[in-house]
Amino acid sequence: MIIGIIILLLGPAVGAKKASATIKPGSEPENDYGDANYRLHRSHMNAVENYAQFAVPTMFAMLLGAPVIWVAILVWATVVARLLYTSVYLQNIGKPAQSVRTFVYVASWIFNVGMVILVIVAVL
Repeated sequence: MIIGIIILLLGPAVGAKKASATIKPGSEPENDYGDANYRLHRSHMNAVENYAQFAVPTMFAMLLGAPVIWVAILVWATVVARLLYTSVYLQNIGKPAQSVRTFVYVASWIFNVGMVILVIVAVL
């Protein structure tokens, strides 16, 4: 839910930022990590792109009776990692590749893999 709220908050922010920069609706800012418009747009798109890989295994884990404590730990770890990712992206911390942002993204991916493992164990 929190990740969904992040996506919902970023959407209007992207629209407003694009409008103030006279970027046409539906188009993307120029690929430039130095541009705050581009980082905001990519941050929002990344959150949207990664939402399913978080939400689907989490729902299955809950429905299949995976241990609640582990589901909760992985959900909150993912939420924290996604918040850090968004913050790091928006503030342009580190290089575009293989820096802090990459490590935070990989951490959230690992937490998602952990959730998938919980689903598999619950099925067996």
